[in-house]
Amino acid sequence: MVKYNGRKIIYTFRYGTCLTGFDKTVYVLWTAFFFVLGISLFIPCYLEKHKFTAYEILTVCCVAGSVFLGLSIYYLLKNKRAEKEILMWLADEQLFEACAEVCQLNKMRTKNIYSYKLGISFENDGEKYSRVISRTEKVRYFKRLKKIITSCKFNILYSPKYGEVMVFENEQGNK
Repeated sequence: MVKYNGRKIIYTFRYGTCLTGFDKTVYVLWTAFFFVLGISLFIPCYLEKHKFTAYEILTVCCVAGSVFLGLSIYYLLKNKRAEKEILMWLADEQLFEACAEVCQLNKMRTKNIYSYKLGISFENDGEKYSRVISRTEKVRYFKRLKKIITSCKFNILYSPKYGEVMVFENEQGNK
């Protein structure tokens, strides 16, 4: 999670929700869980004769663990790349903070996924800006953003050089 002047940036218009430390921990724990499960099931099946052979159980758990390991590495590398790019945006000389308001929010929920179109408007030195994005995110990640954008006005950081909008965590520290 990238910070700017002590405040966390939790969302960008290009990458969506930034992963928190909790999200990263969950990826690692699920991977470890499947590997440990495979080993713990392997030992009793190896010592006693069960319906499934020990090697079948070990194979299934190791494959599941490998899939989660691959997904974890993918998401962690993707997040690391996003954080590097956010740091580049923060180096913009014309960077400014603004108070934005939602001018458009269309959302559609399908099972565990929100598809939404978000438009915001803000101004700096009398010049008005507006940005609109369309994204698809998991409900859990959308709820973080929704807590912030449902207030009348919320704080953003805008980089004119890169045309990027970054949303701060709200002042109360709610996630």
